[in-house]
Amino acid sequence: MILNLQSTLYPRWPDWVGARDWQRHGTMTSTVAAVNGFLSHGLYSGLAHEAELVLIQVRDSRGHISSASIHRALEWILKHSPELRIRIVSLSVSGEPVSPLAGNAVDEAVSALVEAGISVVAAVGNDGQRNLLPPATAPLALTVGGIDDKNTFSDEEIALWHSNYGTASNDVPKPDLVAPSIWVAAPLLPNTSVAHEAKELFVRREHKDPNVHGPHRRIEANHSPLSARGGNQFCGADCGQRNCLHARS
Repeated sequence: MILNLQSTLYPRWPDWVGARDWQRHGTMTSTVAAVNGFLSHGLYSGLAHEAELVLIQVRDSRGHISSASIHRALEWILKHSPELRIRIVSLSVSGEPVSPLAGNAVDEAVSALVEAGISVVAAVGNDGQRNLLPPATAPLALTVGGIDDKNTFSDEEIALWHSNYGTASNDVPKPDLVAPSIWVAAPLLPNTSVAHEAKELFVRREHKDPNVHGPHRRIEANHSPLSARGGNQFCGADCGQRNCLHARS
């Protein structure tokens, strides 16, 4: 849902509803946070499932995400936040290396949003390296890394995810906190390569293919709650697997 979006702001960039592979990540992060769980009768709903969303696709004219395109998006948010009532900005994107780091345009745009009363959350990246890029370098951003809880409730099983780490542009260590980065129920964007891969994996699982193991076997146990509710749901990939379909985020 796009909150209070007027016709002048309606997204009309080329291929904005193209369901491309590169569009799945934004779909995943927004729905994990705020999906209403309609297909699962609320079982797989986001923590902020009553939130209203303003969806922004951050790309330049070549289809790439750059520091300049991120900066432009943040300035757009600052300009339109009063009419759209934006209170939180979630960024799962990164720009390019910049020197000097202090005072770079993206970090300054994050600061302007925070000073305007808007909370900014930024992902640190998944390369497992001491390497942070804007906006994760913004001192005022809540920068988030990951953990792997092994799909259990045991504290002893928790391990660090291969998140990036480092320091902000004011030398403060980042990330600020960590959260589960795997074993999260997430959507599949129909007709993408990930959706086709999931369909193939579940067909193989149904035929008890011995090469299908690991997370896909753990997924099996998660179908029972929906079965107990008597639901006959289908995932976004239209895979034909009844009850539900999980995908790793």
